[in-house]
Amino acid sequence: MSALAVAGILIALLLAGLAFQALREGRGWLVAVEFGGFAAACLAVAMERRGTGSPALAFSAVAIVSTALAVNAVVLVYDFYAGRAARRMTLPRAGVFYRMIASEDELREGMSAAADEEINEGLQALELWRSGNASYLEGRFLDALSKYDLSGRWVPSVAAYVNASAVCIELGKYDDAIRYADLALAINEECPEAWQNRGLACDRLRRLGEALAAYRRVKHAEPQNSLLSLLLGRTLRRLGQLDEAERALDQGLEVDPNDPELLFEKSLVLIRKDRRDEALPYLEGAVRRNRKHYAAYFHLANTLNRMGKLEEALHYYNLVTGLRPEYPEAWNNRGIALSKLGKTRKAIESYRKAIGLRPEYPEAWINLGLAYDSEGEVEKALEAYRRFLELAPASMSKHIELTRRRVEELQRQQAETEGGSAGSKSRLGKSRRSKSA
Repeated sequence: MSALAVAGILIALLLAGLAFQALREGRGWLVAVEFGGFAAACLAVAMERRGTGSPALAFSAVAIVSTALAVNAVVLVYDFYAGRAARRMTLPRAGVFYRMIASEDELREGMSAAADEEINEGLQALELWRSGNASYLEGRFLDALSKYDLSGRWVPSVAAYVNASAVCIELGKYDDAIRYADLALAINEECPEAWQNRGLACDRLRRLGEALAAYRRVKHAEPQNSLLSLLLGRTLRRLGQLDEAERALDQGLEVDPNDPELLFEKSLVLIRKDRRDEALPYLEGAVRRNRKHYAAYFHLANTLNRMGKLEEALHYYNLVTGLRPEYPEAWNNRGIALSKLGKTRKAIESYRKAIGLRPEYPEAWINLGLAYDSEGEVEKALEAYRRFLELAPASMSKHIELTRRRVEELQRQQAETEGGSAGSKSRLGKSRRSKSA
């Protein structure tokens, strides 16, 4: 056998191995490339051994094999640099509340009971989990979810199910997130990552009681976890359990006194408890530590507005509308501050901006009506008041009644004005006729 034939056989075996690896990684397109190269290498070996085949056919076979090898070289370089980038990143990405498992040790522990005949399944599950992590870090969340799900199907593991639940939260698939978290908890009932993800998903679905129970399980296991103090405090506030919420947030602030979200959440609890003076320094602390925290700016502006510090309030409303120009509540409340400062025309512009963003915004319509009313623009005021009456919910019954009275009063004034005008014209006409007679 010639050296050329031996080289062809070795290349064919290499391409067959690469095709198998690509198949395991789910790269169907690469499998097709490898198979084409493998077939071309086999054809080249056969032609070499038999001494048959045209030069054109031999050239084509070599070209196909070379292309397959070149593609593999490119993929190898890409995987190398992608792997380096992935190692520089951590799971999960920064700024999210859900949790993921990044350690292979935890995954291997979950597979430690695998029998000898299950070794291949365990390796396949591990490779799929790794691939899912890489896809997550690249922002390909649907692909990551598919890999985690397949990993769990090969060998059920806490790591695969926890990461799948996290990706479901990222994708807004909250029912699926709960399902994957429950699968993880069926394997390890004390898994804090699974409980936290379950709580977040329940929170998004407004199942606050279940969310609270899940967060408490994590807090019990991790008492120094300040993020759990935040999640507990937020949920308790939404449930109206303000004293418990304040205690939970204070525990978090003892661990991390500079966390802007903890400071902001504490301010919301104090505002709900009508302790606005105490809330003010927490809001100021939150915006000092996060200059883009538009919600903290908004509540700081509202608090200053209520306290009569109108110029300061207007300054912060302007910051909010600069950060979030599509925030109708900020434009509406900015208009209120301007109205109190006597800047009615600017207030009208602000109310109209709010209505442009949310046409069915009853608070903005009544404020617009009041602004036009104060400027003596009766027709525009009546238009705004009537729109408010069409949109206002029953919970605004007091405002509805006052607005109806004001509409009736304005309509009566209009009728009297029109009647007086008509009477004057009639008397003038009679006088002219008398003179001509």
